[in-house]
Amino acid sequence: MHLFLSHSIIGASTLVNFDFYPDRDHTFCRICGTIFQAEITKADDYDTPGNVLFAYGERREWSHKHSLTHTATQHRQLAESGHFITPEAAHRLAAYGIAPIGDMVFSDEHAKACLESSSLPTDNVESTLKGGIRVHAVR
Repeated sequence: MHLFLSHSIIGASTLVNFDFYPDRDHTFCRICGTIFQAEITKADDYDTPGNVLFAYGERREWSHKHSLTHTATQHRQLAESGHFITPEAAHRLAAYGIAPIGDMVFSDEHAKACLESSSLPTDNVESTLKGGIRVHAVR
């Protein structure tokens, strides 16, 4: 069992073209910390059963495709570490308000990664599967 905390991003309203909704469904890579949130998740009528199921399918598909961007060695090292996420992922996710509490308690490296993270995200979340993976820049 792994414990992590997810909370709102202080100052997110100051970011241009930032469209991550931390209170809505999303997923993230436990190796690199990339976050995916399906476009439909951001719609006003997202809470319908069909939309929720569609977004779940997109998150699963993204997770599978994204996992192929990492080597078998990276996957094995994470599994063997006993940690929920890597320190690199912890560093990136902390800026989005996602903190691996269990890893921070048992690993100084994870705690330091979270503490040294940017106070605001430096890039947007991935949100589409069309034509590969798209990342929006935040300036």
